[in-house]
This record gives sequence, structure tokens and C-alpha cells, in this order.
Amino acid sequence: MFTVEDFLSQYQTYTDEQLIDIRSNADNYNPEAAKAVDILIDKRGGLEAARQRVRQKQETDAEISRINAEAMALTEAEDRKIKPRTIYGSLLGGILASLIGSALWGGQLILAGGYIELKITVLLFTGLSIVCYGIIKAATKQSRKNAMVLITTVLSVLISLGIGQLLFDITR
Repeated sequence: MFTVEDFLSQYQTYTDEQLIDIRSNADNYNPEAAKAVDILIDKRGGLEAARQRVRQKQETDAEISRINAEAMALTEAEDRKIKPRTIYGSLLGGILASLIGSALWGGQLILAGGYIELKITVLLFTGLSIVCYGIIKAATKQSRKNAMVLITTVLSVLISLGIGQLLFDITR
């Protein structure tokens, strides 16, 4: 059987919210546990002070959530803007992504002898798309939510497929 002291040491690290919850459901707990909770609440300034701290924490958490949501909305709005950096980064990233993608696509066609099973082709196409997007995202510092990044990614993938096929045809 646990003593009040055992429960005191166990409940010492509990939050005010947890202690209030235990106190409100005291019928479901051992009498020694309920007494330990009452002692801890009294040590922390009483029940009303604990309730006030819980309300204050809930208000603080709500404010933090509101600020985070507002910051995310601002970040998303900023990410969608097309700025000079977006244009220059898209051009540079698109060229680089097309060159690298062409080498990758053409190389895999050459190594496979021109025939690649459909499942493998889909997998390689997905990988090519991810590589092109990653390069363009790194060059622009903006995500797929930006129209310029998305268009440049699609174009660089298509250019990579065309030039890669051309490389394969030349080496045949």
C-alpha cells in the first residue's frame, strides 16, 4: 500500500493541469493519492491559483498557435511572390537541372540499351522530376507553391527527357 509520502514524491513533477484533473476525479483514486494531490496544490498556492495558471497556459498556447499560423501565412504569401531572384534563379536552376537531368536520363537509356520496363521508367521519371525540382528550389529558395518554380521544373524535366533521348540516339 502506498503512503501519502509515496504519492507526494510521484506527483511532485505533475503539472497543475494534471493535479487538478486528479483532484476532480478523486473518487477514482486512493484516499492517500487524493490527499497528496491536495497537499501539492496547497503548496503551489491553492486550487484557485492552480486554475489561474492553467487558464494562463491555455491562453499562452492559443496565442502561440495564432502567431504560428500567422507566420505560416506570411511565409506562404512570400513564397508565392515572383521576384527578380525567382526569375534569375529559375533560369539558372532550369538550365542546370536540364543539363544534369539530360545526362541522367540519357545515361540510364544508354546503360539500359534503350528498353526500360514501364514500372522502372515511371520510377526513373519520378526521380528525374525530383532532381530537377530540387535544383530549381535550391537556386530560387522558393517552393513548388511558386508558379515560376513549378513551370520551370516541368520545362526542365521535358527538356531533360528530350536531350536525354537525343544523347541516346546519337550513341546508338
